[in-house]
Amino acid sequence: MDVNKLLQQFRTSVKEEIVSLIKYIYLKENNGLTPNFSNDEEYILFCSDLKVDIKINVDCLDLDDETISIEQLSIYNYVVSLDDELFFRCGEDEFNWSELSTDEIVMIFNTLKKHYDSIT
Repeated sequence: MDVNKLLQQFRTSVKEEIVSLIKYIYLKENNGLTPNFSNDEEYILFCSDLKVDIKINVDCLDLDDETISIEQLSIYNYVVSLDDELFFRCGEDEFNWSELSTDEIVMIFNTLKKHYDSIT
């Protein structure tokens, strides 16, 4: 059994579920209208609309002494691109789903699933 392969498959599966939830919630909130991909629009959900504050841990480089520290940042919005890539925006910074821990992506899934359940 290749545990690393299983873990990566699990993470990818959770990511795909998050993408599906974001698309469904977006369509529900926008009367079934999809983003205008020809104008580079993406599926975007704002955390303020979901009334949740999710924080993720990110590595931050201090340019003065070149040390790396972990900071907690609030997710402002979830972004799904045309090719189903998943990103999280925290203020001016954007993070790919693969940069998050497994616990964090599962927490995000659970939060979105709870919101999805409340609107269906």
